[in-house]
Amino acid sequence: MLAVLFAAFAHIGYGVGDVYGTFATRKLGPFIASFWITFFGVLLSAFGLVVFRDNLSDLDLNTVAVNTGLAVLLSLSYLSFLQALKIGNAPLVGTISGSFPAVSVIVAVIFFNERPSSIQVATMLVIFIGIILSSLDIGDLRKQKTHLDRVILLSLFTMLGWGIYFSVIRIPIEQYGWYLSHYIAIIVSAIIYYLLLLWKREPAIRGLLGKKGLKDTLSTSILVNGGTFSFNYALSIGSTSVVVPIAGSYPALFAFLSFKIFKEKLTSQQIVGIVLTLVGVIALAVASA
Repeated sequence: MLAVLFAAFAHIGYGVGDVYGTFATRKLGPFIASFWITFFGVLLSAFGLVVFRDNLSDLDLNTVAVNTGLAVLLSLSYLSFLQALKIGNAPLVGTISGSFPAVSVIVAVIFFNERPSSIQVATMLVIFIGIILSSLDIGDLRKQKTHLDRVILLSLFTMLGWGIYFSVIRIPIEQYGWYLSHYIAIIVSAIIYYLLLLWKREPAIRGLLGKKGLKDTLSTSILVNGGTFSFNYALSIGSTSVVVPIAGSYPALFAFLSFKIFKEKLTSQQIVGIVLTLVGVIALAVASA
């Protein structure tokens, strides 16, 4: 029962956290928002250095280098996600980006010699069909006039980046645990975002306070990092087959909330595509568990 409760916390943390992230990026822009969300995450997660201090002795240079490289990919993917949320349709962006588990399975097959089940393959096909319906206009396809706009491209990049990250991050996790792997990633991300702010000459502090983005960035950081801790704690005390489907279905919550809150219009084809994609993501979470 406790594992289910923490899995539900993770589900809510990720889903609601991305809603606050949407508010943050639309107020502050993706560069300032990404920096503060990640910076607050570094501060909020620092207590784990005491809780997981025994894992510090397991750090080694090669694995930390892999972790750092993955962190760069993660930071660029999250920046892409926030940029897409700023200029695009939030339910659509969240659905496409949240389909990254399908990419993770493909990466695991290629690089870790895993064999997906027939159910996993079927759910991945459903996801990709849903993404196509969400992203491309069938009428334009028939006229050979189709194109992918910037929002779709940013969302697809996020999906690919997250998919690779969450598949390959198993290497650092197996070496020194999930906490240090996560903490190294957010420290590197915060540094990258700060350097980008310097390069773009954007006022991080004045932008945060002047545009009233403190509540949204802090809420995003608390919810997303809290979701990460809840998810991993749930896995440590409960069954994967129970925890993963509950936590992994969070894109459905985000799509529902963002549709209700932001009231952005969707075509009938996009709605069908989003529903198909979300069904595929949830089914893949169940099948993978």
